[in-house]
Amino acid sequence: MHNTMKPMKTYRNQTLLNVNADHFIECSTPEHVYLLGFIWADGTVLSGYKMKSIRVEITEADMKELKPVFESTGKWGYTHRERAGRQPQVSAQCDNAKLVDFLVENDYLNKSVVSPDKIMSHIPKHLVEFFIRGWSDGDGCFYHGKTSNQFTMAGTYDQDWSALSNLLENLGIRASIKRRVVNSYKSSYLRISNKIGIKKFGEFIYDTHRTIGLPRKVEKYLLTTQS
Repeated sequence: MHNTMKPMKTYRNQTLLNVNADHFIECSTPEHVYLLGFIWADGTVLSGYKMKSIRVEITEADMKELKPVFESTGKWGYTHRERAGRQPQVSAQCDNAKLVDFLVENDYLNKSVVSPDKIMSHIPKHLVEFFIRGWSDGDGCFYHGKTSNQFTMAGTYDQDWSALSNLLENLGIRASIKRRVVNSYKSSYLRISNKIGIKKFGEFIYDTHRTIGLPRKVEKYLLTTQS
């Protein structure tokens, strides 16, 4: 009878590496959980035979705000890039096989079509707000207009919104999900269009430690709550 069990993977001592994967796996701090959410939104996970890497490319201005969060979890590598007609970009990169494997096991390679239920199941209840904050900072938008306010979370056409929908329902927040095709470009979004719901959502994701994340998002949220 053949043993079909896969051999246990071995990894380098995490305390000797620039970024300790164990702290992400254990969801040790608000900063680690926030980055798990931000990587879900804007990260790229490479899991090839010779290359295991996590990369997050955002504007230079946003990286200036988020670099303290990255640095609180270890020493990331940074690459600057400038292209004509676009804002300067900065990539934060981490080459840690154990962390990559953890993200792969929790659907980060399929995050454009699946719901983050697996990764959220690892997060203590009192830290879930930071995952949602990171996800919102990457894919979300608070909008304040003369006649309306709204919050939207953007995704692919086939995005599974169930985890976020369930969380909002538990918070007593009404939201809608729309899928659209414009000039062959397909997308979907979850929208909160009532002021009470936006306020509840903002109060949830910004309950504590508001300095973790993008200040411009907090400012936009506060505008939506004004009379």
